[in-house]
Amino acid sequence: MLLLFGHRGAMGEAPENTMIGFEYAYQTAGVRCFEMDVHLTKDGKLAVIHDALLDRTTDGKGPIGQYTLAELQKLNAEAQFKNKFSGARIPSLDEFLNRFAPLMHELQLEIKTDTHEVLQVVAQLVVDALDRFQLKDRTVVSSFDQFAIQQVLKISPSQRTSFIASEYTARELEIAVKLGCTNTCIPKTAAQGKALVSAAHQKGLLVTGWLGNTPTEVDKLLEWDVDSITTNFPTTIFSHIRNVWKIQVR
Repeated sequence: MLLLFGHRGAMGEAPENTMIGFEYAYQTAGVRCFEMDVHLTKDGKLAVIHDALLDRTTDGKGPIGQYTLAELQKLNAEAQFKNKFSGARIPSLDEFLNRFAPLMHELQLEIKTDTHEVLQVVAQLVVDALDRFQLKDRTVVSSFDQFAIQQVLKISPSQRTSFIASEYTARELEIAVKLGCTNTCIPKTAAQGKALVSAAHQKGLLVTGWLGNTPTEVDKLLEWDVDSITTNFPTTIFSHIRNVWKIQVR
């Protein structure tokens, strides 16, 4: 069984990290495993958005932390899908979970890098939300930030966590092990990817390969024997894995 995660919903097909995008991913692309990101707002809420700045994905400007959740939700988040998905907005984590927690098989929730003071608050809010929606056992909390993972495990020692790194070597694998992660995310660009996946498995870690956006990239990751793949284009990739590799996907 291979898990296929819709990256920020289905960001290559619909507005990323928006309820419209998540609905598209679920209803049209068949996504049942979601990957998404959170940032802390000015009023202490968790907004589902990838960038620290609003500029790329919305008609707003500046840092997320300078806006309240209510202010953020007034922005247009259609990004490159203008006039195709009207009404795309930034959701709160609670809004996303209220809709999809009962429907998902798995969630990868990424905490973005920030100051230690902010990350302490974010970690507590994330753990509280997973408990409230009874989603802890179906969630891997991931981050590029070691401190974020440490804080999550300090609050909830049994929470599944994953260390991510853009340039992945044996050093990053050792960091994941030292942090106490159950998972790790290895990019398709890793020079020794197949060996790293094997080494991660030997150390008891599950591996997500990212990003598998084309059949060629997915073939590479599957040859590495990853446990899951994150993709921007779930519609195409679901079909490729099922029809070419004859692998059961969820």
